[in-house]
Amino acid sequence: MKSLLNNFNSIRTKISDRHFVTKKKVIKWTAVLLAFAMMNLTFGCHNYFKVTSSARPTSETIAEMNDNGKAIIVHFNQKKWLLTHVEVKNNTVTARMNEYQMPPTFKPVKPGKPNRYIARPPQSQRYLLNEVHLYLDEFIESDNMKISIPVSSINKIEIYDKDTVPTVGSYLLGTLIYGAPYTLFPIIVWIFKIPVGLSGFQ
Repeated sequence: MKSLLNNFNSIRTKISDRHFVTKKKVIKWTAVLLAFAMMNLTFGCHNYFKVTSSARPTSETIAEMNDNGKAIIVHFNQKKWLLTHVEVKNNTVTARMNEYQMPPTFKPVKPGKPNRYIARPPQSQRYLLNEVHLYLDEFIESDNMKISIPVSSINKIEIYDKDTVPTVGSYLLGTLIYGAPYTLFPIIVWIFKIPVGLSGFQ
């Protein structure tokens, strides 16, 4: 009788140990999935802007950008300035030059491709969505940082806008991966054949 009782206790211990090991496997894999999902939600959901580029813009295009409240930045000899008090008359842009003080983008901006920007404070780069960049062959500078730019000397214009498709796609992918652990958890439980409702798992 004593031997039978010992055998029963031994079997119960083995079952309990195996159940404990299996629970640890489930917890381990679930933790891995949750960590991966949180990393993707934090680092995988990106915001993008697009760059529409064209050569030799017209004075009407520049005037329209200015009327729409776009920030106009000019480039010349590897330097750039922000223009204020912009006026477009007689195929000439007149303005005041100011030092461009915004931080650089993650990577060099590429027209025709999604370009990433930070959307959340404190390092938000949403200002990029309001920028227009003019690349100059020449300009005339007068006193007090005032300049005069013949429209014919503007060799290229780049208009920055939000790139909706890759931005939405990035967030959808992040959301799907974030929800994956909640979908996979019952599958993992089923694979390891653990009844979730058992008191031993709680």
